[in-house]
Amino acid sequence: RLRGTPIVRHEAEFEMIYDDCPPYEVLNTKDISFADLQRVKRFARYWDLVGNSGNFMQSVHLIWEKSQDPFDSFLKFSDWLYRSTGRRHGIALTKLLECVFDYLVEFASIKPERAAKSLWEDYQHGGRNDRPIVLRPYLEALESEETEISDQKTHTHQKRQKMHQKTG
Repeated sequence: RLRGTPIVRHEAEFEMIYDDCPPYEVLNTKDISFADLQRVKRFARYWDLVGNSGNFMQSVHLIWEKSQDPFDSFLKFSDWLYRSTGRRHGIALTKLLECVFDYLVEFASIKPERAAKSLWEDYQHGGRNDRPIVLRPYLEALESEETEISDQKTHTHQKRQKMHQKTG
């Protein structure tokens, strides 16, 4: 009960039940069950971790890329993340990155190479250069491709230089 606050006048009408301990959160109402409120709280927490933290600036969009409804897509991700971790707090960044990767590949139908590249760029954006274990195989393949492309460009450039020297 929140004596002396304006919300008290709605307590009976909406059958509001509060936590006995501060911050006296609403636990349920006649319209919103306890389970639904917990789901909303998880969604909000995971949105802070993934959508608002700045740690997944590119990758968060992949969660709903193939959907017409970003909210529903993130809600499904939120439900999955809770089932996978069983927690809202205390999820290490590398564990969260691994979870986002798994979800993108297994449920959002994003190719693992693309998910890994996006997550790696996000991870580096935060000034980190250690390689999360889940991304390593894809990063090695990506680096091999980049080296091959770079070698091809160098070879093409050298051929042009030789041709120019012969004609010059």
